[in-house]
Amino acid sequence: MRTYKYQALQDYLCDCGKERLQLSFAEIAQICGMNKLPESAFQYPACWDNGAYHSQSKSWYNAGYTVSADIQKQCVVFIKKSEKNEVIKQNTPTRNRRSKPQICTLDIQTAVSEMQKYYCTTKQGEHTRYLSWEHCRRAFAENWSDPSKTEYLCLHLAWYLASWGMLRNSFLFQNDYLIHKEVVAKLCAVEYAALFTENIPNIDLVMQAAEVVRTGYGEHKVSETLVTKILLGIFGCVPAYDRYFKNAVKKYGISATFNAKSLTGLWDYFMQYENIINSACAKTEIPLDLYTPMKLMDMCFWQIGFDMDKQRDRE
Repeated sequence: MRTYKYQALQDYLCDCGKERLQLSFAEIAQICGMNKLPESAFQYPACWDNGAYHSQSKSWYNAGYTVSADIQKQCVVFIKKSEKNEVIKQNTPTRNRRSKPQICTLDIQTAVSEMQKYYCTTKQGEHTRYLSWEHCRRAFAENWSDPSKTEYLCLHLAWYLASWGMLRNSFLFQNDYLIHKEVVAKLCAVEYAALFTENIPNIDLVMQAAEVVRTGYGEHKVSETLVTKILLGIFGCVPAYDRYFKNAVKKYGISATFNAKSLTGLWDYFMQYENIINSACAKTEIPLDLYTPMKLMDMCFWQIGFDMDKQRDRE
């Protein structure tokens, strides 16, 4: 769900002047000019949390409300906060208060250009390796809730990882695609539904999913790069912290270590320029229902790091 879909709801709440009001799902859809809210709104409580970093929840957060939803009754109660600018902690990225927030210094026009350059490369052939991510991500988005598709999803994940060199010098090279079965089954559980249904997920849940990957291959050691490649392929919820990506984010003031602090810096950057990025993606026909914010960040910094590496080789 993208924020602009809910701008009308934000305006409605700002103008209503009520301390407390109840709206049905149907009424919210009508306010937003939709025939019906997305199916995830009828299934997952995470769609109705109070985290300011969730796309739809920004409408009530910005209007100064918290919500309590009853999915069974299909209604939502909006309650005016005593302080409009109070910080809502639930499902927002956690920062270490003693550390400075990470500010990305990358010029947004350069960032947009790099995203577009990357995406254009994916379309330079009918079967480029870049498309392996698309196939994998789409397979999980469409089938994650169907346990009978677990082995099918393992095959997609394995081929995507192979396309991006993750079998090289890895325990994966010595195993077939079913080595992923336990991890895929755990991450496709309802517990992680929000990572499939939300473009801007709870970072705490992302880190929990990362731990599932780290411990899901038995005695095998799972590198940071592999953990993030897997999360990117399944959820699209983090960039892949590989060599190119790390070199680029480090250059522009973001931690190159996969942790909540680094992800928060990337989220902040995306949210600051969300409208510009979305507009650029529309011009390049990047499908935003598939390409999540963190995938866009992955594309941007991977391309920068890749070009930096090529430049060093020429020198």
